[in-house]
Amino acid sequence: PSSLPAATPAENPRPHHKPSRFIYFESAPSAVAANKCRVAAAKGERVEDGLLIDPQGLPTTDPGVMFQDPTGAILPFGGATGGHKGFGLALACEILAGVVAAGFPALPENLRPGRVVNNALAFILDPNRISDGAWQGLADAVYDSLEQTPARPGGEGVRLPGGPERAHLERAQREGVTLDPDTIAALHRIGGSLGLDVPALLGGV
Repeated sequence: PSSLPAATPAENPRPHHKPSRFIYFESAPSAVAANKCRVAAAKGERVEDGLLIDPQGLPTTDPGVMFQDPTGAILPFGGATGGHKGFGLALACEILAGVVAAGFPALPENLRPGRVVNNALAFILDPNRISDGAWQGLADAVYDSLEQTPARPGGEGVRLPGGPERAHLERAQREGVTLDPDTIAALHRIGGSLGLDVPALLGGV
């Protein structure tokens, strides 16, 4: 199977004068991000159905198929009827970031097990150059309208992109961050090679 749809992020940051309204949308054009598969594999966990296929093209919930040789693949978002949309977006991202910007696309010889490949290409737009100052007030009106949308029974209501991440950051600052054993081992290995006192830096872990 092709490994092209493996999580190439599409980012859409939108500036705002209120920190709580700063919109940062980052999404993989695949059904799940490759790094989430990496974390699940390190924890020995399974992923949901419909996200991955193994090297034979068969459905699997084992995230480890993404980090073996031959590798499996992450399916594009959109499911059985709309997967062409995610694939098209992934292909556009790959050509722009992997081919045009980096010259290091997702070809088999570049995707050896254990190698992490991250290419990036940024387009920066200044809204004040294409709109007058009224755009900020109009954006506020859109955000207000979304946040005031009634929630379905038992639901949480509309959350703007970036909201869950801000909540996670606040929780992590209060309670700390949980690291899986593989990550801790990697920190010890890399930090130790640089002469760092890793246990002290990690609070005795």
